[in-house]
Amino acid sequence: MATTDPLTKINNRRRFFELASNEYERSKRYQHPLSLLICDADYFKEINDTYGHQIGDKVLVNLAHFLQKNIRSIDIVARYGGEEFIILMP
Repeated sequence: MATTDPLTKINNRRRFFELASNEYERSKRYQHPLSLLICDADYFKEINDTYGHQIGDKVLVNLAHFLQKNIRSIDIVARYGGEEFIILMP
């Protein structure tokens, strides 16, 4: 099974839930908090409609790269769907 989103090269939704399940169990065991952040690119449909899907794809790739570079090494980022990203922060 694929674990990486083919466009953005970050975790896909399936892999996120695998990793999140492990982190959830760890947080229960050690009584550590977890935070969850869901990001949605506002007006993304307008970007695709105005500039085309190639530019829309570049926006998604850049957003994924930005998120990946600006999280801690213990955080988990993934493409959740279309223009949605999710980050689990133990």
